[in-house]
Amino acid sequence: MSIPSHKTSCYTRAYSTPCRGCGQAIWVFSCSCGSKVLFDELGSPWPEHVCLSLKVKEAVALIRNMDRLTDEEIYALVDKYAADHRVELSDDMLALLDGELGKRRRPFAFTRVKCHDGPDLTGGKVMEINRNINFYRRFGLDKDNLLSASILGDLAKSPHHEIILRENPDRNNHSNQYSILVSEKTFRAAPLSLGDFILARLSYVNRGIGKVEAWVSSEYKKY
Repeated sequence: MSIPSHKTSCYTRAYSTPCRGCGQAIWVFSCSCGSKVLFDELGSPWPEHVCLSLKVKEAVALIRNMDRLTDEEIYALVDKYAADHRVELSDDMLALLDGELGKRRRPFAFTRVKCHDGPDLTGGKVMEINRNINFYRRFGLDKDNLLSASILGDLAKSPHHEIILRENPDRNNHSNQYSILVSEKTFRAAPLSLGDFILARLSYVNRGIGKVEAWVSSEYKKY
């Protein structure tokens, strides 16, 4: 945060309010130039209010948004840091983490979303990359039957890879998982690796009166 440039017209004020993190009564000392400091009390020695609850909330939000970790992964990261640095987490800290994350005891679960006409856009983490899918075997088609190639259409004309994409978990630690087909040409143009986060535009393919149903993406980008 940049430091405000104070002007001769700058004026200050102080007011009491509950901390939005811990609820403790604090004093906000601010000026019209945009500077703001939180104090437990006004006057010497001017004890600054350090809200552990607010810092935990901000840290968890930052890790979620920047590193895109699940709450279980954040817990694992905290445990590893504490072990590596021989830091014992206080009961207050553990209570704050439990209150903010609240998923340590909730098992992670995901649903394999069946193909249907929608959604047309989804995003998430690449969990698996399965190369050169055998569509005849997958959809139970006879590769020696010309009708099978007709049913598969463009899927039979070039190699395709399967991308297993998992959305970010919700507050109940549940996620949706998608199986998306990508042509070799598309994959070469935008290579993917496990752990990448992508936003993919989906096209629903339904051929042979439901014999072949799949999501195909010819356009995706990392984020």
